[in-house]
Amino acid sequence: MSFSAILETDTHERLRLLLPDGTFGGNALSSLLTALHALCDAASDSRLQAEIQTWAMMIEHAIDESVCVFMQPLLKAWYSGFWDFTEDDYTIYWYYNPDNSLAEEAFKQTLRMLDQRWGDVDALLLATNKLLNSLNNVQPNETWWYHPIWSVWDLRALSQSLALAQARRATRVRIQFT
Repeated sequence: MSFSAILETDTHERLRLLLPDGTFGGNALSSLLTALHALCDAASDSRLQAEIQTWAMMIEHAIDESVCVFMQPLLKAWYSGFWDFTEDDYTIYWYYNPDNSLAEEAFKQTLRMLDQRWGDVDALLLATNKLLNSLNNVQPNETWWYHPIWSVWDLRALSQSLALAQARRATRVRIQFT
């Protein structure tokens, strides 16, 4: 499955991650954030955490800081799926998703959770650039969650989109994967 990333801003813009080859990014970023979320989530599979921890330790050694600490803004600011609804849109949601519809209270709870995904654009830009710089310095090997070219391209595109959002006076953003 392929993902596309859209940076949503509190100025109501939706910025795509444009890659150097002219396509839209997101797939590599989705894999990377999923893996780092698994690493930093105490409830995730310990075997998975161990596999990712070895990779993350190289990054941490280079920057002398925990990946889970400096990546926190990014780890909290993303979600997947089409959730362009308000709490009053349950009937519309149900109409378009009859086979996979949530109960109304679960629908509203999901929207409230997604509202908490908004993050400070400055903090996300700082975390993105810090990760980019550390990856360029360390140059880790390819894994299922990291590709030396595609991951870096996605992170650069995210950094550029965050800088554009910042220049356009956005203060809060979140990343939607579709």
